[in-house]
Amino acid sequence: MDLPIELPSLFSFPPFFTRQPNAQTYTAQKSAWTSLILNYYRARRIWRIDVNQETIEKVPIFSNRDIQRTSWFTFANILLGKMKLEFLRELVEGMVDEGQAEWVGKGTRVQALLYWLKPEEWANMISNWVYYLAMRLIRSMRRDRRTPC
Repeated sequence: MDLPIELPSLFSFPPFFTRQPNAQTYTAQKSAWTSLILNYYRARRIWRIDVNQETIEKVPIFSNRDIQRTSWFTFANILLGKMKLEFLRELVEGMVDEGQAEWVGKGTRVQALLYWLKPEEWANMISNWVYYLAMRLIRSMRRDRRTPC
């Protein structure tokens, strides 16, 4: 799989793709997924995530074909290594709660705007950039005054 980011080691572990029932394990899993989603979408320069089955099918981080298995305990094939839609929706909802995403449109939960950085982090970065630029401009103007015409 050709991805623009490095995948976490958990990516090859089938339970990574299923919501974990233990609260402590789920917290770690949610954090790992949040990082993976934000890193992947940032590397691809994509700002929005659609919360639907098509996203799970088309976005490579939401399935790992290398770990798909079939279960002979049931009549139907149970594919491991692919995220379920409910789990994706729950992850995005958690990202919204943490301030790392925002639902697009009122009352709908089908598309979210992703914040690669939180708004306060963007503000801090822009503020630092403006300060750095202003300092360079001031130094440049001081040098110009010292240089005879």
